[in-house]
Amino acid sequence: MPIGKLAPLEPFSPEEFDARMHRFLVYAQGLINAWSARFPGLPVDQIDVLPGPVYYRVIKRRGVRQGHVADPKDWSIYAFVDRRNGDLYKPETYRSKAPKVRGNLFEPDNGFHAMNWHTTY
Repeated sequence: MPIGKLAPLEPFSPEEFDARMHRFLVYAQGLINAWSARFPGLPVDQIDVLPGPVYYRVIKRRGVRQGHVADPKDWSIYAFVDRRNGDLYKPETYRSKAPKVRGNLFEPDNGFHAMNWHTTY
């Protein structure tokens, strides 16, 4: 899953960044799926990415029950990912990240220690 054309700062290649970002997204979706399995009648939220000039907005689109129309604005920010170095930030608002770095895609655990089903923390 190629994420974008903006290359991270050295020493990471764009391919390695994309692979780590993909792994992060798959893990985040897995956390959401595991949480949602506790509530079988409810729709499952979906992880998606909105690229920006410096940060990716990782969004959580609200799940929609079959037969209902999805509101394109019905999402929340799951995390911000710095495109230059892989730093993970908790969202402060829809448009801004919290000041403290919560993890990094290039850590041995891919930043998973900073995640739960709801957001990065």
